[in-house]
Amino acid sequence: MRGRRIAVLLGLGALAVGAGAIAKPPPPDLYRGVSRTAMIAAVKASPLKPIDYFETYCDTDTSIGEWLAQLTSTEAKGVDWTAGRCELTNKLNPIDSGGSYCVQATIRLKRPTSKSDTPEVEFYLEAPKGGKPGEVYAFRDVFVTEGDLDYERERHVFQQQWRERFPNAPAAPCTDE
Repeated sequence: MRGRRIAVLLGLGALAVGAGAIAKPPPPDLYRGVSRTAMIAAVKASPLKPIDYFETYCDTDTSIGEWLAQLTSTEAKGVDWTAGRCELTNKLNPIDSGGSYCVQATIRLKRPTSKSDTPEVEFYLEAPKGGKPGEVYAFRDVFVTEGDLDYERERHVFQQQWRERFPNAPAAPCTDE
């Protein structure tokens, strides 16, 4: 009896799907035609150079993922990576109005000063092409420095503020001239 009931239920499910009665939800990893997982992987693998605008630093070829892991290694419990619409925006300044494609890295501190002490960095991406993530082109961060929340758009400033707040953070792997 039980086997027959399962067969009937499976048959009804197949009929409903075949008739289009049940709408299939989009895969949870898909965001506006591109995989969130692919967006995160593209950002982590991207070199730092595209987010440094017209500046040239000694670590320009280091990947974003490697840079962030190295910088935060002594102070972070972990980094949570997400992707979707840009979150760190400032509507008053057009350059900071955000976009549709961003990857966020939320840093969980070992010793936060409060519940809201959760640094976040965000990487803007160009629109995808052919279902593949676009190129990384900008950096934004929100970070508590000197007791106040600070919004920056330069990763080198974030890096400097991080090392000022956390004196035990690893030294830069190279020296800019």
